[in-house]
This record gives sequence, C-alpha cells and structure tokens, in this order.
Amino acid sequence: MEMQIVVGALLFGCLLSVWRPFVQGRKLAQASVDWPKVRGQIIDWVPPEQTAMGTPKIEYAYSVGSEMYHANAIAFGLPEDRQAFQAATKYQEGEAVWVYYDPANPARAVLHPGGSALRRLLADPPVLLNLIFSGTLSVVFVVLLIRAA
Repeated sequence: MEMQIVVGALLFGCLLSVWRPFVQGRKLAQASVDWPKVRGQIIDWVPPEQTAMGTPKIEYAYSVGSEMYHANAIAFGLPEDRQAFQAATKYQEGEAVWVYYDPANPARAVLHPGGSALRRLLADPPVLLNLIFSGTLSVVFVVLLIRAA
C-alpha cells in the first residue's frame, strides 16, 4: 500500500507539472489584453527554420519609465488564427515593435496579447503527452486505490 501511495504521489506531481503552467498561461493570456504597451525593438531574431520547435526565437528590448527590460515571449497562448506567430516570422533585427507589459511586473511582456493557452498546450507535443500519460495513470491509480480499500 505504501508503494501505491508513492507511485500515486509521483503521478499527481507529473499531472500538476503540466496543469499549473497551463493555468498560469491562461491567466496571463487573458490579462495581457489589458496591459499597457510601449515601443520596443527586436535585438535578436532567429528564423523558425533554425529552431527546434519551428517557431521564431525573438529577443526584444523595451523601457518602462527609466528601466530597460529584455523579453522573448511572442504570445502566452496561440492566437486563434496563429497570426502572432506568422507575424513573428517576418520580424527583423532592429525593427520597432509594440510590447505589451504587465504593469505589476514590467519584466513580463509579450508582443501579441491574448491567445489561447489550450491551443498552446495542444501544440506542444511533449507537454500534451505528459498530460495524457500522467492524467490517465492518475485515474487508474485512484481506481485501484479505491478498489484496494
């Protein structure tokens, strides 16, 4: 019985490792729609063909008040029509962009506010497989634990 509890705790840990970032991403995607924006500049850009995930790698700089910040988030979730990621494939170093920043934490920023955290989850195969695997095993574990009790 002790081994079952340890295995169950590990499975729930795997499930939470996926669920927590999903929920946080969803909240940030929703909140980013109302964030203020400032002008920023692309300081590093790698085309999608040269990245492992097939999405461009971007770093941009922006200032809020007298502080300078750097960020790399394109969007917190995938927009409904993937416009943000398609637009990001056309950016170039030195290009001016609008940066939407979290007023409570100006170091957190995004180039395209809004989006769908669920679509982002579905587009990330390793995370999705972890969710399916750990979720299924967690349900099986609970059923077996109830049956053993």
